[in-house]
Amino acid sequence: MMNRGRILVVDGDETSRSLLRECLISFGYEVVTASDGKEALDKFIPGVFDCVISDLFMPKIDGLELLRNLKIQDKSIYFLMITGYQSIEGAVSRDAGRGL
Repeated sequence: MMNRGRILVVDGDETSRSLLRECLISFGYEVVTASDGKEALDKFIPGVFDCVISDLFMPKIDGLELLRNLKIQDKSIYFLMITGYQSIEGAVSRDAGRGL
């Protein structure tokens, strides 16, 4: 199978991270994983990844801060944010106190 690209998957939940990794591999993507935003920043190399898929809520560095940091390093990186919350309102209200 042809390699379709390289994706960095970032999620604090090991089960979610593994399932997403296996699904993407089955579609022909090369996948690197990280368990939180700090680990993702350590693994990220500009120009190496085609896309980052990141959970919104993680310890150490959350998804929004990760997005800000990666866009400074590589303005062209595609970034998909995911969350376990069932609605945008639920995700927003969870972090309302943090000014997000």
